[in-house]
Amino acid sequence: TTGFDTALLANNFATPRPNRVAGCDIKTNQSRIHWYNPDCFELQPLGTLGNAGRNIGTSPTYTTVDLNLAKDTKLREATTLQFRAEFFNILNHTNFGVPTLGAFNSSGTARNSNAGTITTIVGTSRQIQFALKLLF
Repeated sequence: TTGFDTALLANNFATPRPNRVAGCDIKTNQSRIHWYNPDCFELQPLGTLGNAGRNIGTSPTYTTVDLNLAKDTKLREATTLQFRAEFFNILNHTNFGVPTLGAFNSSGTARNSNAGTITTIVGTSRQIQFALKLLF
């Protein structure tokens, strides 16, 4: 990048938007590995803004189910024993990261071969913890 507002988008971090290829479905053959079709984009003519909309690519959803079970047992008038079992991501659902963005390399001269590829997993696998707490 040059550090200049090449896309005229009022910041120095924006890159020019590509053109969307007419009739090309961005989600064609979508899988967990290839999240979007990079062939649906082409470089815009020099000196113009591309017609691809802002935020047209979405990431996979992040889903997790947590569960907390607690049992209070009264020991004396002012003393309670609390047992807790806490389950994080109880369904052990795998959450995939953001796909590689940028359909073209940084100089805009060639396609990015990793575009649309998901290479990371976010979040954690199932975790279980138990707690015993004395309240007085």
